[in-house]
Amino acid sequence: MTNKDSEFLPAGFVPLRKRMGLSFRKKDDYLIRKFLLVSFVVLLQFLFCNEGLCRDWYVRPADASGEEGDGTSTMRSWKGFRNIVWGDKGIREGDTLYLLPGIYHEQLRIKGSGKVENPVQIRCVAGGECIIDSGEKLRYLIYAKDVQHVVLSELTTRNAASAGIWFTGECTGITVKNCRSYNNKNYGIYFGNNKGTMRAIRIEGNDTFNNGQDDWGAGIFLRAAEQGLIEDVEIVENDCYDNIGRYGIGVYPNKGGQVCRVEVHGNTCYRNGRAGIEFSHNITDSSIHNNNCHHNGNTYPGAGIHVGGVKGASCSRIRIYSNECSHQIHQRKDGPGILVDDYTSHIEVSRNKTHQNEEAGIKLHNCSDITVFSNVVINNTTGITTPSARRYAIYNNNILGCPKYGVHIMRQPENVLLANNIIGMCLQAGIKYNGASRMNTNEKRNCFFTNTQDAITDTEGNSSGKDGIIGAPGFVNLEREDFRLVDGSPCLNSGIVVPNLIGFYGKNLGDRTKPNIGVYQGIGVPNAVKKLRFSSGFSRVETGLNLK
Repeated sequence: MTNKDSEFLPAGFVPLRKRMGLSFRKKDDYLIRKFLLVSFVVLLQFLFCNEGLCRDWYVRPADASGEEGDGTSTMRSWKGFRNIVWGDKGIREGDTLYLLPGIYHEQLRIKGSGKVENPVQIRCVAGGECIIDSGEKLRYLIYAKDVQHVVLSELTTRNAASAGIWFTGECTGITVKNCRSYNNKNYGIYFGNNKGTMRAIRIEGNDTFNNGQDDWGAGIFLRAAEQGLIEDVEIVENDCYDNIGRYGIGVYPNKGGQVCRVEVHGNTCYRNGRAGIEFSHNITDSSIHNNNCHHNGNTYPGAGIHVGGVKGASCSRIRIYSNECSHQIHQRKDGPGILVDDYTSHIEVSRNKTHQNEEAGIKLHNCSDITVFSNVVINNTTGITTPSARRYAIYNNNILGCPKYGVHIMRQPENVLLANNIIGMCLQAGIKYNGASRMNTNEKRNCFFTNTQDAITDTEGNSSGKDGIIGAPGFVNLEREDFRLVDGSPCLNSGIVVPNLIGFYGKNLGDRTKPNIGVYQGIGVPNAVKKLRFSSGFSRVETGLNLK
């Protein structure tokens, strides 16, 4: 409001936004603005539908009894998907298509689009079970191309010759939630394009299992190829298991395609053929967090979480944090909890818990510019290993109970920082250096305790640590994984200052000028993920140190 404007206002006038304490410039006002916008959209939707413009339509299996109807009620439902009417005389923006319970042996092809405030919704009637089953005769069971603002929910797809649910082309504002997709030859849920842009995708609360075969396939899969771009995707709280083809969740652009701003969180991925969660090739500005990945790699070399690429098409600017990865299986090679692989760069691995994996808890291979901090790494064959990695920092981690090494530095790295870690109970060495790898490592203020042979071992047989602490760190209760430090601990305020010191609890690591050694000192070590639901009665794996 300018001074000129105030001439026409009564004395003492205070704008409403100031009376409410809103500036609309502060970052804290973002949520209020978002609330007002969402409320406005909901109001528009309410008014739109109350004017009689939102309609419900009904369809039943083609082999069901009864006469063909016009789809306007359960008693007058369309008979089979091929009789569905789309457009002005049928399903249009704001409408809902209800599938009546039963088994459908045909393809549902979505031909209508909605708008942000009035999407087209397709779902099973409440309390019913709607199954689309082709007996492997149909390539896709639910198919859509170039549609906008569609919500798909409460449906089951199975036995497709390729994918249960398939979206392709330039799709925007698509939600797939609370669906089940299983026993499909390649994918449970697939989003992909070869040209154009696919954006604003949400995949939530689905069960995908037993998908894929012949070394390919996934429970949920995103793929942009050639001139395709997929952006702004959220994959949240899905259960992806027993997908023997390759992945529980796979994001895999190739042949020039690009994917950006993907958030994968709150998912449970287990017993998948290769990896629980896979990011590969051209993926940027994305995150993998608060997932539970265990017992993956049943069929092929795998990992709980794998971020990788190829020369000229790699992942960058990816955050991997607050995940729990355990019991990955070693098949010929690999088997780590978290694997950061070929040609990737600018990756953050933080606040994860990796335990009881058959290879390493965290593995960095042929990658660069990686930060690994504030992780709890317990009872893996090796805690953290770094074949052919360059320019990385490993700091403020708790690495415990490894049959081999706590940290294995390999193949002459460049510009490596190894600092403020607590490394203990490793049977061969706390830190193992290969060849001249120690020459390029800045090793500072690590704490070593009860490592069976040496604190540090290199090929020359040297075993004394650089500027380290040899002795018990003083945990409150190691058996219960309570890694707080008792008063008088040698690790309190004894570390070096490292940029971005964010701890396991998302807080600063003690005094910024004198940080602690090890993860942030809070109350115990929390589960990295919330309690997630498990399908098929599969129970959570046991965790904890094997101290006996």
